[in-house]
Amino acid sequence: VDVVRLALHDPAAVQRRERERHEAKVVVDLTRQRVRVSGRAIGLTDKEFRLLTYLIEHEGETVPREQLLTTLWADEEVQPSVRTIDVHIRRLRAKLGEYQDIIHTVRGAGYRFDRHADVLVQQAA
Repeated sequence: VDVVRLALHDPAAVQRRERERHEAKVVVDLTRQRVRVSGRAIGLTDKEFRLLTYLIEHEGETVPREQLLTTLWADEEVQPSVRTIDVHIRRLRAKLGEYQDIIHTVRGAGYRFDRHADVLVQQAA
């Protein structure tokens, strides 16, 4: 319903969306492939953004490293090691700064996206 209201430029829906955007400390815009932390745009590589998006799509689930590797690196000629995931997660967390805990490590199992109240994921403008 909100998507329709936004498409029709309903002032109340637009104001609500803007208020949410300003209150959120982390805004992940899946449509525009942008991430903002504390109002500042952060530059993610394509793989980092795809990794974050995949974890968001599986919110609350522990995603094994092997699943991330076979899904996100499927188009690679040579499959990298599972430690490649750890490197990308470390870089992604560094860019998220104080909000890095939205990506939780499940020891020996994989990674999980944990949404906080200060995280807004936008799918359509």
